[in-house]
Amino acid sequence: MVEYDIYQAQQLEDQFAEILNYQLDDFEFSLSQLKKKREILSGTALSEDKDRDTSFKVELTEIVTGFRKRIEDLISEKNLLKTHIKGLKIALSSYVNDHATSIQRSADGALRKYAISMQVSEDNGDSFSMLKGIPYCNKCGEKTILCPHKTHQEIIAIPLTTTHLKFQHPKFKLKTEFNKSIFEANLEPGLVDEGSEYVETEDENLQATQTFLRIWKDYYDNRNGTKPKLNRKFTLDRIHSFIQEIYQARWVLEEESEGEDIFSTFADFFYEFMEKRYQVKEVALKVTHDIFTALQFYEAESLNVQIFTRHVSGEDDAVWKYLMLARKLIAKYETIDLASYRSIIQVIYPSRAKELYEQMELELIAFCKNKFSRDMMEEHLMHMLAKLIEPNYKFFYRSLKRFDYQDVGGLAFDEFDEALGQILPVAPNKLKQVRFKLAQLDVKRDETAAYISMYCCYTNNWIPQAVIAAEFLDVYGGYMDETVEGEDTQKEVETVLQSRGSAPAVTHESIADEVDKLQKRVAALEPRHPVLRRVRNPLLQTQAEFDD
Repeated sequence: MVEYDIYQAQQLEDQFAEILNYQLDDFEFSLSQLKKKREILSGTALSEDKDRDTSFKVELTEIVTGFRKRIEDLISEKNLLKTHIKGLKIALSSYVNDHATSIQRSADGALRKYAISMQVSEDNGDSFSMLKGIPYCNKCGEKTILCPHKTHQEIIAIPLTTTHLKFQHPKFKLKTEFNKSIFEANLEPGLVDEGSEYVETEDENLQATQTFLRIWKDYYDNRNGTKPKLNRKFTLDRIHSFIQEIYQARWVLEEESEGEDIFSTFADFFYEFMEKRYQVKEVALKVTHDIFTALQFYEAESLNVQIFTRHVSGEDDAVWKYLMLARKLIAKYETIDLASYRSIIQVIYPSRAKELYEQMELELIAFCKNKFSRDMMEEHLMHMLAKLIEPNYKFFYRSLKRFDYQDVGGLAFDEFDEALGQILPVAPNKLKQVRFKLAQLDVKRDETAAYISMYCCYTNNWIPQAVIAAEFLDVYGGYMDETVEGEDTQKEVETVLQSRGSAPAVTHESIADEVDKLQKRVAALEPRHPVLRRVRNPLLQTQAEFDD
């Protein structure tokens, strides 16, 4: 019987999981309806804005409050049920392993097969009930009309409306000596001991990608996540909508805080967003698990999903915002064709060779099969970002790598500031400081310089921000290499550096030409970038020493 009780309780637990999913679907549907309502009414008179916002806040509060109350009640019942199941398992263990102290079978139990109880039905056998007045047998544990423990000589009156009689043996029961204090003392340790119930989690799945292994490890080890009994299913469109919602919330946070209160990783922000939306941490973690499961399912199908998961895992920092800025630029064009694409890439990739633009046009034609649209342009950009062949990313990566003189794989802020100042002098100092601090929180890759370049263009009404250092473009202006971080690229960088070190013999004329070029460049940049004043003196001194 205990095993059956456990089975029934576990079935009820599964039903609680289904109810929780229905509650989450209903809550998210209510939020989406409220959002649509706000968008529809957003075009009303300005005098009604304050009243409209107040009305939306009140309605949102009612939705969230009602959801939280229902979820807290459901979780309370679920926890009680879980406690009951574990108590039943402890009792079952005592039945099996502790016969001497907990369970004593009575010899009279064997005589139950000779006992008979009777029930009557007044509805053609649909239901049966026990007759009143029949004596109860303590040894059989039931009201019996015949049993070996007593003699019967009474007459039993049957109601006139009786249609059926049912005779059965009493149910088999165990006579136990139950000590409540001992049971409760053993109950609490058993409730927290999960060692006997091993559940394989996703972070142990060796077939998962490295990105998702990091995500699941963070979820279970650092966020105290658990594996729910039942996951919800999401369509790809719903996942894309959710991703865009996360991006928009992060965008608003960064724009409004001006970098003062956003020094947290993208993953930390993601978990804070989920907990704020779903109010109850346990529910937020359950929804997070549902989202991660859906993201893993669509990972190979969607570039948007791949880019998002790289941010949650800490591999990327600013790709999502770089992509959002590019979408804003593309949205400014009413018609999408090859001419508009040419104009767009000249804004995003300024000061580049004509061959680069022509090659990118050919790549887009091949990618979209000569069917131009905003979606295809965005898909092409996401393809380049996902495959690490996006020109800005490659250019700034290789340019900044030259300033890593000790080959430690990164730059201190002073080095980063000096390097970006030479390449992109218009970059604001505060923006560089904020993005550098945010980039330090992630450890895999960094697109900070490429994003700063795009952001400067965005804040200047999409006026192309010229890259000053022409020699960087000459050396690193290539396109469509296989990878930025691969062995081929490292060899390419080393070849360039070695070629600079193994130049032809230095002459007076060559030094004079170089000094003259550098003086002109420094003279043009000094008013805007005082850091470059330090560049001129060492070369001039080198020439003087050479003349001596």
